[in-house]
Amino acid sequence: MEYLGMDIGFGDVKAVLVNRKLETLKAISFPTLVAGYTPAPLEKDKTVLCFGGKKYVVGQDARGEPGCFQLSDFDDMKEFAPLLFRKVLQTDGFEGNEIAVCAGMPPGWWPQRGEVANALRAEMQSVVVVPQGQGAFVAVQEEKDLEGVETVLILDFGYNTVDYLLMEITGYGEFEIIKGNTLPRLGVTKLVKLFRGELKGELSELPDRALKEMLRAGQGKLYGENINLSGHKRRAVEKYCAMLMGELKSNVGETWRETDAVICTGGGVYYFEPQRNLPHHRIVIPEEPEFANARGQGIWIAKSAR
Repeated sequence: MEYLGMDIGFGDVKAVLVNRKLETLKAISFPTLVAGYTPAPLEKDKTVLCFGGKKYVVGQDARGEPGCFQLSDFDDMKEFAPLLFRKVLQTDGFEGNEIAVCAGMPPGWWPQRGEVANALRAEMQSVVVVPQGQGAFVAVQEEKDLEGVETVLILDFGYNTVDYLLMEITGYGEFEIIKGNTLPRLGVTKLVKLFRGELKGELSELPDRALKEMLRAGQGKLYGENINLSGHKRRAVEKYCAMLMGELKSNVGETWRETDAVICTGGGVYYFEPQRNLPHHRIVIPEEPEFANARGQGIWIAKSAR
């Protein structure tokens, strides 16, 4: 038996396969893009998936197809999570294995978790669903020293949203979730929007995809000329963190400042250096934070099976 953690984000799908020894066997990531398949006389090789009586392409294969779209809400998640799951299972290294699955669910949608779980079980019976962020905590417990940490806030920085979990640690591998929710419109896209607002001229008109790379690097290039954008990035990050702090205060008051640690996870951490920009004395970032949720979910279900 092998164990699959699956993190279906609005930007990317991350999947990590672990064994009984909790070792990572395979990790993949692909854009959360879906399109109906339209064959052409000349095209690159694509993985075409039959789902619901129709043919689809997923991830990079969906780019350039008419009707290509990115998952954006709960109904999209419920309808197409099984298709994304099927894409993972047909990837080299995942196919043909006896697998138990743990999938993450945004805490803001936690009351509807059964609907997504049932949709996934149409593909494979052995599926459990946990709140997004729980996997990252499990991964950090495996990787880092959390001695003295009794309360922790998990912040999962995604494409469109930030998920949070306020947790109390009751023992090694044991915890209680005190509160959790999803903060909409506070993911990487918000930071990119603020960054765009700091730019002038042609730079401000570049597509989000290009600006994301410039934001991450703090510099860019236009007509072959290198441009230092560190000041623009700093101002955008300051505004973003102020908004984030305001939302956290509205949700959990000042409790988050009193936690023993804040775990920042998800691909969004690469864009604003939370260790430097969030006002907390102990910021913990997991290894490969974009995969931490999926990796920890795989570890969690592997331990649960022991």
